[in-house]
Parts: sequence; structure tokens; C-alpha cells
Amino acid sequence: MKKALCATASVSLRSLFKEHIYIGAVDVDQVLIQHSTSIYLVDAQDCLRNFFYQILVLSFGNFGSYKLSECASLIELLCIADNNLSPTEAHQKAAIIIENREMLDDYFCLSITENGNLNSIPSLIDGFIPQLESLPQLILTLANDIIWHDVSFS
Repeated sequence: MKKALCATASVSLRSLFKEHIYIGAVDVDQVLIQHSTSIYLVDAQDCLRNFFYQILVLSFGNFGSYKLSECASLIELLCIADNNLSPTEAHQKAAIIIENREMLDDYFCLSITENGNLNSIPSLIDGFIPQLESLPQLILTLANDIIWHDVSFS
């Protein structure tokens, strides 16, 4: 993934983002920036999504961590993300994540206790506090969308 990411990197886009001047927000999703004599309308959400993806790939296994002020129960987070989950389903999904907690901690600094409490999440940028509102959906995605028996980091 690192090789593919680096091979498709755009020198001109790298220059644009490195040397731009922020003009201002157009709305909640778009901003204006200036590079040289050109002005660009940028989809900030898309740029940030790509930026964080690149950080994830390039810093894989080497993240800092953001310690939560209070532990969060995986079961509660799962129920927040999907209020249609039965207690049995929530426990089953939490068990899948707990079973893989060592790998999540080693590679992503996602620290989970044996009894299913989330202690810390990855810190991708020093000093940046992530949006904790998205945490329930992240936990649900880990439970639903990862094929754990086929995980490979090659």
C-alpha cells in the first residue's frame, strides 16, 4: 500500500498543498485556497479523508495514542451506532473486537481491556483531538466489516 501510494503521488498537488495560502471557508465542506496566481475551490472533507488515509498508510504500526478521559464500553458504543442491535448481538460483536484487541493495539493503538472497555484511540497528528462522535460507527465497522480470520498486513 505504501508503494502504491508513493507511486501515484502527484508532485504538483504536493506543491499546491505545501505552498498554498488559505483564503477562507465557502461553506462547511468547501474552502478557497490560493497557490501562486490561481485560486482553487477545495472539498475540505475529501482532502481531509485522503490526508488521514495517507497518514494511516505511511505511519502504520507507529501511531501515538489519545487516552480517553473515561473508558467507553464497546457494547454501549455498538448500541449507539445501531440501536436495533439486541443485547446478544451487541455482546457477540464486542467479543469479536475483544478477541482481536492485541492486534488492534499493536497496529493502531486502539487499546481495549479484556472486559471490553475502550481506553485509547490512535493519535494520527500530535495535538489533534479526533471527533469522538464518530467512535460508535468506527467500533461497529470493526465488528461488521472486517474479515478477522483473513486479516493480512503484507
